[in-house]
Amino acid sequence: MLARRFATSARVTILSPETIKTTPLLVSTRDHIEGREIVEELGMVCGNVVRTKNILEDILAAFGGVLGGETRSYSSLMNEANSEAMHRMKAAALAQGATAVVMTKFETNMAMNRFVFGLHCSSVCYGTAVVCRPMPKTEKTSE
Repeated sequence: MLARRFATSARVTILSPETIKTTPLLVSTRDHIEGREIVEELGMVCGNVVRTKNILEDILAAFGGVLGGETRSYSSLMNEANSEAMHRMKAAALAQGATAVVMTKFETNMAMNRFVFGLHCSSVCYGTAVVCRPMPKTEKTSE
């Protein structure tokens, strides 16, 4: 019953991809944004994704793994997953009216599926959505 009440009272805002791309949103791993003051904390936001490559790339990567070195298709898989997770986190923050996300972190996991050939990459990007404004300029006095 509590979950149902929460679900019906939750505000859901859907933003267009163009709005997400063009609306400025500051993102930092620190607990503040240099030169800005946080006026409101909106709460935690996150974005997550699970991606795989196609079977042909998995087979080529398996053969390349025998020789060692970087597996570029899996490196790009990880980069794509992290990028998409960040994009989804930003969309969640903008939907709440945030101007920045602080304390941003990534959790990434790659796992091989034993029953189906292929590597799965999951990525979660999360942080605290905040509203911030430029800090007032203080005048320096000369002595």
